Amino acid sequence: MALHSQVHPGIDMEIAMQALDNMGIGTTVRMVPFKRVLAMLKEGQADLTTSLSFRQDRDSYLLWSRTYRTGASYAFFCRKGSAFMPGRLEDLRGRAVGVARGFVFPPTFADDPAIRKVEAPHIASLMHMLLAGRFDALIVNSLADAMNCWPPA
Repeated sequence: MALHSQVHPGIDMEIAMQALDNMGIGTTVRMVPFKRVLAMLKEGQADLTTSLSFRQDRDSYLLWSRTYRTGASYAFFCRKGSAFMPGRLEDLRGRAVGVARGFVFPPTFADDPAIRKVEAPHIASLMHMLLAGRFDALIVNSLADAMNCWPPA
């Protein structure tokens, strides 16, 4: 069983499914929240997921593939009509920024106490929160495919 935490599998999962199919291995894909993805992998209830960032605490129960993507660029989203549009890290200081739980960001952003991070389980929730004015900007990295999580199901 393969797991993914978005509404649609996305390119990484489609590639994994095709590779498994080419080897004669059938797949069943379940879309579940990110925390459940990790729990199911840890408990042996699932065999793989894609786009998971390496972390030491996950190393005890996961086998990792070779890195097939490197680097990431970041995009910011703000409410339409907002006067605030960040262009650099310094612009975020003193602001609240929406982040997807489990996503990894550079320490210059993640460890900056002057930037208040507001977490949500996925980008679809963050979009709703942004539109409701719960924070000033939403940050996503280029590895997050917004087309796979908006609009929410």
